[in-house]
Amino acid sequence: MTRPSHRREMAGKAVAVRGVSIALACRTFDVSETCYRYKAKLNGENESLNSTVVAFDESEPFFAALNTLIEQVGAVGELPIEQR
Repeated sequence: MTRPSHRREMAGKAVAVRGVSIALACRTFDVSETCYRYKAKLNGENESLNSTVVAFDESEPFFAALNTLIEQVGAVGELPIEQR
């Protein structure tokens, strides 16, 4: 049995070289079209996404409360439960 990544490569070559449809190549090599079209994210994209997620303004009330909650979870290891 061949690896899915190898079957995906073979399907890609069949589409590029032989001109068969993507659907036919995927059926032939037993690869889902989702797997065929999958592209891994580049490290640069991940870095820019991480910097965007981390860059929040702590002066905003929501983010200040979120930061406090994150600190509490880190200190205790679980979410604080408020008793009513």
